[in-house]
Amino acid sequence: MKKMFLIIASLFLSAMLYGKGYRVTVVQPVGGVIVASDTLAVAGKSVTLAGTPLQGFVFMNWSVYKSDDPNTLVNVVNNVFVMPAYDVTVSARLPLSFHLDAPDAICSGEMLTLHEPLIAEGLESGWQIASQSEFGQPVTYTGQSLTLDFDGWFLRFWAGNGNDTVCSNVVRISVFEIPEIIIIGEGTACHLQTVDYEVKQETGWQYEWTVSNGTAVPHGNKVSVLWDGGLPKGHIKVEARKAGTSCSAVGEKEVTIFTMVEPEQVNDIVVKRNVSGQAYILIYPNPAEGMKYQWYKDNEAIENANGQYYYVSGGMPQGTYRVYVGMKSDESGRPYCGAFSKPCPISDGAAEAFVVFPNPVGIGNEIHIVRKDGAKAMAAVYSIDGRLLYRQIVNSNMDRLDVNLEQGVYFVKLIDCYRNAIVQKIVIK
Repeated sequence: MKKMFLIIASLFLSAMLYGKGYRVTVVQPVGGVIVASDTLAVAGKSVTLAGTPLQGFVFMNWSVYKSDDPNTLVNVVNNVFVMPAYDVTVSARLPLSFHLDAPDAICSGEMLTLHEPLIAEGLESGWQIASQSEFGQPVTYTGQSLTLDFDGWFLRFWAGNGNDTVCSNVVRISVFEIPEIIIIGEGTACHLQTVDYEVKQETGWQYEWTVSNGTAVPHGNKVSVLWDGGLPKGHIKVEARKAGTSCSAVGEKEVTIFTMVEPEQVNDIVVKRNVSGQAYILIYPNPAEGMKYQWYKDNEAIENANGQYYYVSGGMPQGTYRVYVGMKSDESGRPYCGAFSKPCPISDGAAEAFVVFPNPVGIGNEIHIVRKDGAKAMAAVYSIDGRLLYRQIVNSNMDRLDVNLEQGVYFVKLIDCYRNAIVQKIVIK
């Protein structure tokens, strides 16, 4: 009896000193355990809150409100609130927080394997995979690899307890198509020839070129290759990579390399003319078998003039002629690995006018031939009685004659490649 009296007296004294006590009700969330320092507290007393999230969850915020009116909230500062003069309920938000091991982007046809994140034991969980952001019921993922065949898949992992489900953020997975890499450029080339190659430019893709039997100068989706390696094959490879992904594609091309026809293998043009004025222009001596020819007049290709001999009935029109000699590289007969002959000017029947300078000239002084065209010609020096004293090839507009003549009168004869000739008299004093 005495003990009961003491308890009642203590409660009465507390009520007299501190006022009426109010109830603190704690509602446990799915993602962890929360506690309050008091379950009964008088108005004005500080109540401390603490929470322990389960694995895979994280503490978000406290919610303290009047028990019979959830819209009446109590302010919580640094996990502490001041007890109001009414009963309160304490709850907390502990959403899921885990790393979802899924890429932001994959390549078309690439296999995707998903790994479940670590979450608290006893919770239900599953995957949602869809081609749109509106998900249906969660679909159980059994660990098999997935192939996402078009862009814009969405992925979400869920976990919860019965109807109380908390979901992670949705991850959008981009699916990049792998382009077909086709190298555009000639499949045949000459040794020491530079050829340009390229592939179609795809947005966001980077290109890396490698070349065997040649020197590559890459610039983005293009490359210039000097085929300077061993014969007879060259190889080009380009690897395309999608920036920020592991997506890659490869293109390759084999190139047949031919031996170059060196300029010294191409002889000067020899001109022959018959009595009626008809003319033949030809390469002499005959080149090796399998060569291709293309004749040019004043740098323009002559149609159907593709033989070793170029013939015009009735006389050769005036102009400068050259012939391109090359090897046949394929069935189309396109000339590759060739070289041009030296130009051969054809005039109107006489050699271009020339001047011997100075004239007259003193013994031992230099003698020059000055002319207009500068084409290759033969200069011959004759005595007054017709004897041939000296011959020299001249190749420019002004050439020096390396001849030492005594005092007297001489004749200089200039003969062009068409066998036209003109004569000038020169006096040595």
